[in-house]
Amino acid sequence: MSNTSPNDNLQDEHSSRGKLLVVDDFADIRLLLETAFRAAGHEVVSAADVQGAKEELEEEDFDVVITDLDLPDSNGIELTGWIRERGSDAEVIVITGHASMGTVSDALRLGAFDYLTKPFDDLTLVVRCVERALENQRLARALSEKVIKLQNEIRERKRVEDDLAVAIQAAEDAVIA
Repeated sequence: MSNTSPNDNLQDEHSSRGKLLVVDDFADIRLLLETAFRAAGHEVVSAADVQGAKEELEEEDFDVVITDLDLPDSNGIELTGWIRERGSDAEVIVITGHASMGTVSDALRLGAFDYLTKPFDDLTLVVRCVERALENQRLARALSEKVIKLQNEIRERKRVEDDLAVAIQAAEDAVIA
């Protein structure tokens, strides 16, 4: 007899579980998104405004931030810029009921991964967007690790070449003397 529950099987289908921060001033939207993301196996924290989001982001790292555009104390564009300025690699998805080309452009220019409009006709599309963001982040982190590994290998090769050059020079000096 297996000790797994049906929910375990549901979570196993999702290979990219992540830690998410949902930022929306409407409690029902936060609850809706939290429920959908938790059902997909993600850890979810939420905030009702930019200040609350910043406090959460200062306390812990998140893989993806899903933020409403219009918030009581600021907006999702400003939050996206703040996240990028502090060097976080969290992917940002901006959501709004008031999409315009200007705000879409601003969000993407500041490094948002995607931009979704409310109301959500199908929450699976929102969950898939988060999954894509997590996969993008996983690939970017893997690439960064490979770049660091290659840089270390280049430094080591340069050190060996320098040591070899010194040894060759010493040998040449010994032959001449």
